[in-house]
Amino acid sequence: MALTILFNFYPKEIKWWGGNYVVPDKKNPGKFLVKTYKIQCVEKPDKTFCLHNGWTVARCHMLCMSQCNVEYRQNYDKLVSHEGECKMPIYGKR
Repeated sequence: MALTILFNFYPKEIKWWGGNYVVPDKKNPGKFLVKTYKIQCVEKPDKTFCLHNGWTVARCHMLCMSQCNVEYRQNYDKLVSHEGECKMPIYGKR
C-alpha cells in the first residue's frame, strides 16, 4: 500500500512529474518511510490517456505514478479507457 502525493513543474521546455510516497519500513515493523520519485518528461506533444474514471492524464504522469504504485502497471487495461483525451460531458444534458 502506498500513498502518493504528486506535483509537477512546467517550465517552458521541460516537464517534471514527481511525488512523495509512503512505504512500510522493512527494518522497523509498524513504521513507514517517505520516498521521493521524479521523472523528467520531454515528449512534445505529451501523449495523453483517458482513464475509466473520466480523468485525462499525461503519459509521463502515468509513468511517474506507476513508480510509486505498482497497481498502475499491473492493472493498466482496467485503468485506461483509450489513448487521447476524455470527452467532457455537456453540462445540463444527461
